[in-house]
Amino acid sequence: MCADEFLASFAGRSSNQRFCEELIDWAMQESGVLRTSDIKHRKVGTDHQGVNPENYFIEDTIEYFVTIHQKTKGKWLPFKAADIQFSFKMLDPYITTALPHQGNGVYSL
Repeated sequence: MCADEFLASFAGRSSNQRFCEELIDWAMQESGVLRTSDIKHRKVGTDHQGVNPENYFIEDTIEYFVTIHQKTKGKWLPFKAADIQFSFKMLDPYITTALPHQGNGVYSL
């Protein structure tokens, strides 16, 4: 499918050639790779000193922030998706919900 002889049989750039190039970029981790950074969580209403506490208490309402970037053609660009899921596990309850995009690769809830 990605052999030189097969690709040479097409005039110009074929969709198969594009697929092969994107597949190679993905396999070599030059495209399609996600990374997270700036992961923060805190109790709602606390300032920067309350970021990433070790413990929460029953009925605490928390905020969670994460920045996600995707590598595209060797460059890290903000990742935008509408279907990022967030799962927070404590003793009880388990929470799984959508993580809304706030812009520029930042997701928060």
